[in-house]
Amino acid sequence: MNRILEKIWDLREEISILLGIFLGFSTLVYYFYKKIKFIYLYLLFKKNKLQESNIAKKCFHYYENKQPELIKSNELALYLAERYYKFNKNFFNCQPFEILGKKFPAYIIWQNDKLLNPNKILLDKYYSKYPKKLTKSLYLNKNEYKNAREYIAKIYEKDKIKTEFINYRMTKIDLNNGENPIIHGELGWYYDNKLTQYAIEWELNKALSKLTTSNLKKELSKKGILPLRELVELKDINPILNGNNRCASITLSALIVFKNRNGEYHFILNKRSEAVKTSSNLMHVVPSGMAEPFDANFTWDFEYNFWREFLEEIYNLHEYHFQDNKFDPHSIFNETPIKYLKYLLDNNKAQFSITGICCDLLNLRPEICMILVIDDAKFLDIKKMFF
Repeated sequence: MNRILEKIWDLREEISILLGIFLGFSTLVYYFYKKIKFIYLYLLFKKNKLQESNIAKKCFHYYENKQPELIKSNELALYLAERYYKFNKNFFNCQPFEILGKKFPAYIIWQNDKLLNPNKILLDKYYSKYPKKLTKSLYLNKNEYKNAREYIAKIYEKDKIKTEFINYRMTKIDLNNGENPIIHGELGWYYDNKLTQYAIEWELNKALSKLTTSNLKKELSKKGILPLRELVELKDINPILNGNNRCASITLSALIVFKNRNGEYHFILNKRSEAVKTSSNLMHVVPSGMAEPFDANFTWDFEYNFWREFLEEIYNLHEYHFQDNKFDPHSIFNETPIKYLKYLLDNNKAQFSITGICCDLLNLRPEICMILVIDDAKFLDIKKMFF
C-alpha cells in the first residue's frame, strides 16, 4: 500500500496535468452542451410559435382583434343586409338596424310590442342532454379542428377563463306564421362557438383589411373570399334562422331603464374591458352575455340568465355560475336587489319583457333582447351598483 502511495506521489505532476486536461475538456463539453441546448430550445420555441401562427390564421383567430374601420361602415351593413335578403325576404324586413342615420350590421328577426316573459314564448323544442364537443367544422377537418381547439383553449385560459363552459345554442328559429317565435335548441361548448360562429366575423376582419368602401361589395361577393361564411350559407339553408351546422350560441342583452330621485329616467351603458377576449372596449347595454345552464340538470331559462348577469354586471356578484361553483341556484332570488325588483314587478312598479330577437350579421349570432323598466327611485338605495 505504501509503495502505491509513493508511486502516486512520484507521478503527482503528471496526474495533475491529466486532471486539468480532463476538467478543462469537461468544462468545454458542458459549455457546448448548454449552447446546443439553448439553440435547440430556441428553435423549438420558434417552431411552436410558427405552428401556432399557422393554426391561428387557419381558424381566423389571428384576425380577432384586427378590426378594420370598414367593420363600422354603413356600406358593410348595407352589403350584409342585401346578402341575406335572398334567404329572408319571405320572413321579415331585411334592412340593417338604423339609429339616426347610422346603420348597423344587424337584423331584427322578430319584434315584440307587448309585455311578455321570454321563457313563456321562446322555449319549446330544446334539449338538455350533456353535449359532445365538436371534432370538426364545415371549414376545418378533424386534425385541423383538434389543433385549433387546443390552441383556442391555451389562448383563452391564460386569463380569466379557467375552463370551457356550456351554453345554449340555437338550431332553428320557427317564426310560427307571425305568431310568437319558437327557438329550437341544444347545448353547446364555448370553444366550438368561437371556432364555428365567431370565426365568421374573424374571417370578415381579414377580408376587409384589404378593401375600401368603393370595392367592398364587389370583392366580398367573390367566391372564396369568405369561405367559412359561404359554407354556413350553403349548409344551413337560411343561416339567420338555422344553426345546425355550427355552434350558434345564444346571447342576451337587456336595457335597464330606471327613475332617479329627481323623477328623470336613465338607462345603463357600459364599456367592455380590454381584458375580455370577445368585443373588448365595446359599448353595450347592461346586463348582457351568453345564455347558459344554471344547474346540474342543464335547465333552460332565459329569465334566470338575465338575473344572474344582472347581479354580476351591476352589483359585481360573480358566484352564480354553477359551472364554477356548487350552490343552490334558487338562492339567487334571496339577493336583496332581486327580491326588491320582484316586489316591484308584482306591484306594477316595474316591467320586465322581451323586446325581440335580432341577428348580428357579422357572425350570424342570435340575440334575445329584453327590457327592465323601474319606476321606483328607491331601487337606487337598495345596494351599491358597480358600473
